[in-house]
Amino acid sequence: MVPSKAKWSLYWLARHKPYGIVLLTAVLLAASFPPLPFHFLIFIAFVPIFILFERDVVPIKVPEDKVFRPFKSLATVSWRLITLQFIWRRPTRGLKVFSYRRKFISGNAQLYRYTYIIFLIWNGCCCYWLVMTALGASTVVEALVNATAGILAVALNPALMSIPFQLFSRIRHVLTPTWSAASLVVFWLAFEYLHFNWDLSWSWLTLGHALSPWPAMIQYAEWTGVLGVSMHILVANVLIYSAYRNIYHKRQRVPRFAISAGLWLALPLILYPILTNSNRPILQPTGELTVRIVQPNIDPYLKYNYFTPEEQIQHFRELILADSLDGVDLVVLPETAIPRRFNLIGLRQNRIMRPLWDIADTLGVPVLTGFEEYRMFLTEKEAPLSARQTVQGTWMNSYNSATVLRPGKMPESYQKSKLVPMVERMPFLELLHDLKEYNMDLGTGMGGYGLPDSLKNLEVAPGVEVGMMICYESEFSDLVRKSSLRGADFLAIITNDGWWGNTSGYIQHAHFAALRAIENRRWVVRSANTGRSLFADPFGNFYDETSWWEPTTVDRTIELHEGTTFYARNGDFLGHLALWLTCFISLATAAWYYLGKFTKNR
Repeated sequence: MVPSKAKWSLYWLARHKPYGIVLLTAVLLAASFPPLPFHFLIFIAFVPIFILFERDVVPIKVPEDKVFRPFKSLATVSWRLITLQFIWRRPTRGLKVFSYRRKFISGNAQLYRYTYIIFLIWNGCCCYWLVMTALGASTVVEALVNATAGILAVALNPALMSIPFQLFSRIRHVLTPTWSAASLVVFWLAFEYLHFNWDLSWSWLTLGHALSPWPAMIQYAEWTGVLGVSMHILVANVLIYSAYRNIYHKRQRVPRFAISAGLWLALPLILYPILTNSNRPILQPTGELTVRIVQPNIDPYLKYNYFTPEEQIQHFRELILADSLDGVDLVVLPETAIPRRFNLIGLRQNRIMRPLWDIADTLGVPVLTGFEEYRMFLTEKEAPLSARQTVQGTWMNSYNSATVLRPGKMPESYQKSKLVPMVERMPFLELLHDLKEYNMDLGTGMGGYGLPDSLKNLEVAPGVEVGMMICYESEFSDLVRKSSLRGADFLAIITNDGWWGNTSGYIQHAHFAALRAIENRRWVVRSANTGRSLFADPFGNFYDETSWWEPTTVDRTIELHEGTTFYARNGDFLGHLALWLTCFISLATAAWYYLGKFTKNR
């Protein structure tokens, strides 16, 4: 049993004030993410919940509480009505179907409530800005879709995050507290890997992202990717939890866990001078490129209804030419900078684009820009599922794209492949054909986008290629590392963070650039419509960061690289390993449990 002393210790809180543990864990997680500077708290954020999950702390059954009982009653009664249980199931015949009489719930159900509330508070504190896109919507439909997408992300993500802890809550009955906590590392990594790779992906709060503002602690990401950073965080939590547990119980293994935790936390700093040694082959530059980032600061909610395309293009031209272009090799504009939908031929020939083509053709400076692309299909059979029929009877598919306007060259396009669920594309559209009619185009460059047939880099100069990330794509390590494999000499992020206003969203989003730079050992150029625009070197350090809501341009000469990191070559191998280990641990533990139960009965 847990000692009765040490009032207000974590063990005392877990037994007497469990929701104090819930609130403490949620606060630690929320405080460790940008824009708050307490990133080190992520290394102890899970310690309280490990203690809450210990077998001798959490009761097997607890009374049904007043907060959750009405919701559970509604869900239970609704299910009984839908399945007609009052007809075919004798115990529920008659009016009893409308009642819910259960007074106790299992320990695992109560633990699920704890974890869901923890992650709900965490998601709400860090991603509250998701629902703010509904405030500036120009139509009721657009506001409804934006609000629904934001609420679903904040409400559904905690339910998914609780799944690894539900597996952990079963394992803890078979393994020791330390080993069961260690198994959570595997379960959580498997969850993050799967969450990156499905249509409802919202991996903004991947644990590894908490350390993105602390480049000195994540240089090893060139080997492991962001999942390796998550693993480092979780293992540190397990070691610190084990040390605290042994201190509380006055056991002799305290020095072992304390020293292990200290060495594990110090390991990234020990490796830092080795991994950042400029003499390493992966860090040897192959050339230079002078880039001008343009931050136009155009309100996205007024972009399509208030400013004409000609006015916006002229605004870009004035910003680009405000300073001399002598020595500048590339100009970078943000996502959907071109306020009109074009195909590649129209992008070259339309008069609206003439001011930007003059910069490319006359001054010889290529312009990288985001735009909304469309492609036409003659029949429905040829068209992808996301295409919509036009009044002429043909089919049109839209893409969130990027292109480079080069002198004397026909533009090519890169099409965004990771689309925001609900807002940019209906999830599982290929499987749910009947939802095609709801794949809406909201008229603002949002909704109903198609997926590309293949991904490619864009050539910005003879022999120089850029690996593209459009907004949300900068969250996906495994997608970006493929740009390095395709020969990208540097990376570019173009985004429009103005949808969220002056909130935490654009700050968190900007820090993803540090991880992508380290994972691929490439310079990253980030152009954001309303901020924050910046340059990131291969070590994740930021330069020339712009302020929020400031129309400006910044120039910097960046180095080009052609080597590939271990992570770029091997991808999320930790995710694959964690997935297989999750299956093995779950099956082995179940077999061990039922074998022991069978032996005991014998």
